[in-house]
Amino acid sequence: MKNFFNLTGKVAIVTGASSGMGRAIAEALGVHGAKIIVSSNDIEGLKTTVEDFKNKGINCLSVFCDMSKREDIDALYKKVLKILATSIF
Repeated sequence: MKNFFNLTGKVAIVTGASSGMGRAIAEALGVHGAKIIVSSNDIEGLKTTVEDFKNKGINCLSVFCDMSKREDIDALYKKVLKILATSIF
């Protein structure tokens, strides 16, 4: 059966991705082929998420971000642009 939800070649940025719904959404997008940039204010959770996703064959990078802090949001934006501009993944 043809996969009607193919995200190959797409990049998804998922905040709150170290656990819960954010992690589930990131994983679902990755399973369907998207490259994932996961973000959270939980550094240890991000490390675990990236390790688990890579073990499942999901192309994934992490960027720390506390969404309650404007400077972190700006830094996330700049890091994502740099990642996309340099084709790191």
